[in-house]
Amino acid sequence: MKLRLVILVVLDIVGLSFYNHAFAECIDSSSSLDPPSHSEIYSRNHDVWHFNGDPPSVARDQLALWNTEDGSDCFALHTSGPNYHGCFISGRLSANASEFILPNKSCSLRFEKRANSVRLLPSSGWERMGQGGTCSRSFCGLFGAIESGTFHRDTKWEGYP
Repeated sequence: MKLRLVILVVLDIVGLSFYNHAFAECIDSSSSLDPPSHSEIYSRNHDVWHFNGDPPSVARDQLALWNTEDGSDCFALHTSGPNYHGCFISGRLSANASEFILPNKSCSLRFEKRANSVRLLPSSGWERMGQGGTCSRSFCGLFGAIESGTFHRDTKWEGYP
């Protein structure tokens, strides 16, 4: 019985990793998870709460937007949630360069670009697992979430930890 459970857990983890990498088509695998050097970088700082009762600390979420040689609009998004459980997702944006929709069509991320900022508007389902998060399963740690917020122009991609 325990062996069957272990096998199921391992298969689930392997399946999730392939699902996430299917969306990494905009990122060159030779450069790890870093977006291209010509990307527009944005970031936002926010409080992160911890489960051990420590006071909140400040986390930095990052967003990169860029165009590929074939004219596609791409993005990479890294967020931090409670206890620094993170999310990482990347992919191609829709034809109007403002939305990313998962194949199940029930999860999306909408980007509203302004002069020096980008507003992120996730559909419902990006909450952390245990609080209704279904979209985040393939892209986030257990307590990771993708929340709406405004990202401001930045100069450097800090990278995925």
